[in-house]
Amino acid sequence: MEIEDKQMSVRQISVSENYFKTFRLNMKEGRALTDLASDQKGSVVVNEKFVESMGWEQPIGKVFTHDSTRRTVVGVVNDFHYYDFFSAIEPVMISGLNANEVHYLTVQTSPEKLLDLESFARKAWYQIAPNDPFDRVFQKDAFDNFYQENTANTSILMFISTIAIVLACLGLYGLLSFNVQGKLKEFSVRKVLGAESKSLIRIVSKRYFWVLLISFLLGAPLGAIGMINLVITIFPDPEKVTALPFIVAMAIILITLIVTVAGQISKAIKVNPAELLRTE
Repeated sequence: MEIEDKQMSVRQISVSENYFKTFRLNMKEGRALTDLASDQKGSVVVNEKFVESMGWEQPIGKVFTHDSTRRTVVGVVNDFHYYDFFSAIEPVMISGLNANEVHYLTVQTSPEKLLDLESFARKAWYQIAPNDPFDRVFQKDAFDNFYQENTANTSILMFISTIAIVLACLGLYGLLSFNVQGKLKEFSVRKVLGAESKSLIRIVSKRYFWVLLISFLLGAPLGAIGMINLVITIFPDPEKVTALPFIVAMAIILITLIVTVAGQISKAIKVNPAELLRTE
């Protein structure tokens, strides 16, 4: 469509009054459409992408002509996915709908009334169109298809991330264990000279905590950049990446370090220095 000398692709949806409530569309500003004749003829609600494409700062009250009809923007709805997560959100214009233009009927009900509703709808349908089959779709099934591929991608990423974290923890455990075993004689000498357990823990953990701190400072930003670029290649309009996944990953590795250091130091403390140094 061409608006104010700007041409753009717009998805047009014709709806009745309760569409916004039934599909839980959130109004950003202005109001939703009603079934009044004035709204059916010329009022429209647009999404945020529409406003952004037009460069409007105050969209409410804007007037334009489409299909020889004068349209007035009465509301702005938050952007929503109308096809799938893998398609970019385009400008959407929602206009009014009169009873003669209805092609789909959407009904919201409670689970305990679902069977009664379907029976009532089937009976009413055959009274209107006895020779046409009654066709109904549960929105849950539509949503399941909508999320199926997204869920599969999420599972793959979760599996890869889990393997990466497990390998990192196993490598950290092996490195610490090898390092502590190589310093058992040194720890025995320190114990003989009166060193306490706290000093032994400090000797072992100090080096690795610094290594982990540097790796966190480098790995977290690089991981965030890589994850954001990966998500953008899959989803054109993704949610913002938060710090929570990286905090959880760092917490897991940090806990692994603490548990490993505690376990290895516990073994070193229990070793009898006399037996270990007897060969020296």
